[in-house]
Order: sequence, then C-alpha cells, then structure tokens
Amino acid sequence: MILDDKINKKDIAPFTFSLTDLTAIMTFIHKCVHEYVIIFVLYIDMYCVCIDIFLQELEAYCMHVTTDHCFYACESAMYM
Repeated sequence: MILDDKINKKDIAPFTFSLTDLTAIMTFIHKCVHEYVIIFVLYIDMYCVCIDIFLQELEAYCMHVTTDHCFYACESAMYM
C-alpha cells in the first residue's frame, strides 16, 4: 500500500518512534466513515494503534489488548 506523500513515514513506521512518543500524541479517532477511512494497524509492544490516514492527522485509537482483538477494536472505532 502506498502512503500519502504528506504523511511522514517516520510517524507511522513501527520501529522509528518509542511507545512513550506515541502515547504523547495519541488521541481517539473521531468522525470516521468506513468507506473513506484507511486504517493502518500497527502492533507495538502489544498496543494496537490505528492511524486515521484519511484525515491526514496522527490520530490513534490505542488499546492494550491482544492482537486477536486489536483489529476488531479498530473496525469498531470506525463506526463511532
């Protein structure tokens, strides 16, 4: 999948920022529309991070859950 040029790759690559850095910028996804939102799911130290690429903002829905429940949590967030 090709990333938008406006998105800084270091912000979404799973090994180029620490969990502390991520937590500092973490917010909940809002006003998501399933058909128009591309969700990237990153697994970092058991954290599920769903980044809303469509809004081109670093808004993450982060939960300390198992990977089995991670994607489901991301999908559920898109309907909130």
